[in-house]
Amino acid sequence: MTIFLLYSAVTAGTGHALVQQLGINGGVLCPNDDIDLLIRWGSSAAVAKTPKKVLNKKESIILAANKLNSLLKLQADGVPVPKVVPLAELPTLTLAAAEQRGLRYPFLARTPHHSRGRDILLCLQNKDLVRALRWGKSFLVEYISTDREYRVHVFGDEIIRTSQKVLMSRDDYLPYMRNDDHNHTFRNPRKPLTDTEKAVAIKAVKSLQLDFGAVDLVIGDNGNPYVLEVNTGPSLIEIGVDIYKKKFQEIIQKVST
Repeated sequence: MTIFLLYSAVTAGTGHALVQQLGINGGVLCPNDDIDLLIRWGSSAAVAKTPKKVLNKKESIILAANKLNSLLKLQADGVPVPKVVPLAELPTLTLAAAEQRGLRYPFLARTPHHSRGRDILLCLQNKDLVRALRWGKSFLVEYISTDREYRVHVFGDEIIRTSQKVLMSRDDYLPYMRNDDHNHTFRNPRKPLTDTEKAVAIKAVKSLQLDFGAVDLVIGDNGNPYVLEVNTGPSLIEIGVDIYKKKFQEIIQKVST
C-alpha cells in the first residue's frame, strides 16, 4: 500500500517529523504514482493522480487558509466566531458605518491569508480604517475581550489534545497578539474545556469539511466561546507528533484491511 504525507514549506517541520515517525514517504511534492492514502498536512498542492483516500481534501485546506472565507463559512453554519465585515462592504470608512454592521472600536483589520498575527492592524479611529484599505487589508473582525485561549486538536468526532495559551512574561505584551513572538506559549490547560466548548471546536472542523484540524478557540470575558481559525498543519511538539501518529496509524490500518 502506498501512503504519502504531503506538507508545505511552512508546515515542513512537523510534516517531516510525522513522516519519520510513521515510516512513510512524504514531501512538498507528490510523486506521479498511484496513492492509496494521501495525508495533507497543511498543503493544497496539486497531485497528478487522484488518491483512493485523502485526509483533508485540497478544497477544504484552501478554504481554511482563507481566513475571511472560512470565518464566513463558520458563521453561516452556526459556529460562534467574532463578527466579521469585508472592508468592501462598508459604504464609508467610518466608525458609524462599522457600527451599522455590528462592530465597535477596537476591532482588527486583516488580510485573508496571514500567520502569526503579523497582518493585524488595530483600529481605534476613523483614520485607521483609511489606513487599513490603503495598506491592503480586506476585512474587519471584532476584537474579543479574552479570558483564555486554547488550541484544540480535533480528529473526526474526537478531541485528541488540548493546550492553553499562557503569557510567559510581560515583555512586548500586546493584548491582541497571543503568540510566541509576544511571549505566549502552549501549556496544559489551567481550566478544562466544557462539553459545550468541545462541541464548538468539533463543529468548526466539520463545517470546513476537514478530517482533522487544530482549532484556535477563545473564551471571552463574557464566558462565550469563539472560533478564531482552524489550522490544517499546526506545529507540534514531540507529544503532539506522537498523538497524531497514533491517529494516522489507525487510519492506515483501516485502509490496509
